[in-house]
Amino acid sequence: MFTASLGLMLLMTACEDKPADTTDPVSTAATTDSTDSGATADDTGAAHDDTGATNDDTGVDGDPCEPAVDDDAPRGAAYEGVDEVGVVLDGAVCDAEEFACFSNGGAFCALPGSACSWAVATCDGGEDCGAGTICCGVIGDGDTYGDTSCLAEAECDALDGARLCSDDLDCEGDYCARGFTNEGRLELGVCQPQPTTDCVPGPDADCAGDDLRGIDFFGLDLSGAAFAGANLGGANLEKARLDRADLSSAYLVSASLSDASLIDADASRACLRETGLQVNAASGVSLRDADLSGGMMLGDFHGADLSGANLTGISIIGTNAVTTDLSGASLVNANLRSATVFQASFEGGSLEGADLESTYFSDTLCPDGVNSNDANYTCDEHRLP
Repeated sequence: MFTASLGLMLLMTACEDKPADTTDPVSTAATTDSTDSGATADDTGAAHDDTGATNDDTGVDGDPCEPAVDDDAPRGAAYEGVDEVGVVLDGAVCDAEEFACFSNGGAFCALPGSACSWAVATCDGGEDCGAGTICCGVIGDGDTYGDTSCLAEAECDALDGARLCSDDLDCEGDYCARGFTNEGRLELGVCQPQPTTDCVPGPDADCAGDDLRGIDFFGLDLSGAAFAGANLGGANLEKARLDRADLSSAYLVSASLSDASLIDADASRACLRETGLQVNAASGVSLRDADLSGGMMLGDFHGADLSGANLTGISIIGTNAVTTDLSGASLVNANLRSATVFQASFEGGSLEGADLESTYFSDTLCPDGVNSNDANYTCDEHRLP
């Protein structure tokens, strides 16, 4: 086991070697409450039944882009690990003298002195640390990977770190919530003052209306899960499977959905302002009346429903919109450059000011109802209803 001084040295690994990401896992929320959107507890709170949210506890009748706030309401997903000595990496326990090493060569159990350019985890709970120290987790804003080390509590606080835990007993009166995972390689709990929600991440999970800001769901199977009206601001949903999930009226500003799967998911009325929707697959997804203004869409949206959506200023460069329903949607000042649009409908919507350079419209209804095939395969002269 490393000493506290060595732990500090490892925590100061150069940040520039770590790959940037838009996630901001909940581990830092216990001490800094930061998300990628820069939101605080004043503007991204949970939609719970005791916060003034409407329609029971999901808030789905209110404005999804203005989630209700209650600092004392449950937040995050409960975590319960195993009190084992040694760091658990990819489900296996590193030997007591080893630590988890993260670098561009992958993740592996390493001996002292090994070079780790991205992150180092020397503990994953208090059981790995000696008397007078805690297991401290630190992850910077925008970083994908975080470090863990046994430190005195004051040293951890000075680094804006969070106390890691295996269960509530490790938190001395606080609560153990799901923490960062270093792209799914670690399982960590982090102590927080608020009680956790009843959300148990997994297929068909019931997390409707819950405050899940900044939670790290990297690579999880969340197919069929209920997140209606949930606050997922800044959450890491990268490579998560959200097929058939209910994300209706959910708050997803600054959430990372890179390479996620949203096949047949319901994200109607969801708030994704200035958020990237760079998905692996999203055929059949419903984004009806959703707000994606100022954001980005990239991926396969075959058969998707974006009718009535606010797509003002969105970037859809190179995206395939095949049999996609965009009727009544606002694409004012949107960037559709080089997109492929086939048998889609923009009828009743707006393409005013949109960049349509090299965009190919085939058998598609323009905003004024004219078929693009009758307008030289473009909607350039038919941008308004």
